[in-house]
Amino acid sequence: MTQILAALRSPGMMLLALVLALFAQGEHTAQVFASFSHPTNGPQLLAYAFAGAVEVAVLLFVMNGHKTISYIFAGATFATNLVYYAIGGIDLLSVQLAPVLLLSALLPGVIVGYSHTIAASGATQSKSAALPRVWRWQFWRKAATPPHAPDVAVQQSAATPIAEPVTVRDTVQPSARAVALQMADEGCSVAQIAAQIDAKPATVRSWIARHRAKQNGGAHE
Repeated sequence: MTQILAALRSPGMMLLALVLALFAQGEHTAQVFASFSHPTNGPQLLAYAFAGAVEVAVLLFVMNGHKTISYIFAGATFATNLVYYAIGGIDLLSVQLAPVLLLSALLPGVIVGYSHTIAASGATQSKSAALPRVWRWQFWRKAATPPHAPDVAVQQSAATPIAEPVTVRDTVQPSARAVALQMADEGCSVAQIAAQIDAKPATVRSWIARHRAKQNGGAHE
């Protein structure tokens, strides 16, 4: 059942239906052409050539995007069908007009509808053909991974120089040593100085001893 539905939706089936409609409508157009150009000889090769050119023109206009012109030709085909039934002896001023209008509109409507459907189907297939084809035997290949943009944070961290860690010895000790020496000059004990600057008493004694040794050496000079 699915295959049957797929076949009915195929462009080939639509084209076959369109050809049948063109043949039927072409007979009407040829009869009208022959009736007014050569009424005594009946339809001739020229009449059928005229009918084929007119009917195929609708499909060509649609395929090339001229939909407005295709609708104009459909209206002209409808009028041609009215003339076809009129020259066949149908009284268009009677109740017979209703079925004549229906029959006259069916073929032009079918031709325009099939033409638009085939044109739309062709455009869809063209878009599908433009997509790259993926072969099943290439399943083992990994999809190409697009290159990722480098992280902004990483770029900033790489561009910004990393400052070297500052130790307590570089920042705290010089100021602590100065405070310790000042407190020693003011007469504070080593224990008081060590507690104040949070340093070891041995360190405080070493600072004071070196400072006094330096002072004594300068005084002797």
